[in-house]
Amino acid sequence: MNLLLSSVWLLTILGGCIMTLSFSEYDKMIETFRSYNTPVFLPSLDEIAMFERDPERWLRFAIYLSEFGPAPKTDTEHYQSQLLTQFLYSNLSMVDDADSSTEGGDFDDWHLN
Repeated sequence: MNLLLSSVWLLTILGGCIMTLSFSEYDKMIETFRSYNTPVFLPSLDEIAMFERDPERWLRFAIYLSEFGPAPKTDTEHYQSQLLTQFLYSNLSMVDDADSSTEGGDFDDWHLN
């Protein structure tokens, strides 16, 4: 087992990683997000705290907000953006396509049509 997969396994055991995606699965998810008509915003500190209480529920939405949300302008918005990024790093693991034995399942397994 390579070092990256060992780290993913350890994070999963410790409860740190909710989803593992290959880069191509992530790209496919982002392409699907492009078709959404959901408003995009920078989540508030309270909303990020809500994400952290139930990461399995909010991880995909957090990815959407991170990819398509507005650029932060104020110090508070920069802090919010940093917390959102930290949430993603704590709950999402990316692997090379060659290592795509993903623990989070294929994108098609959880994609909502």
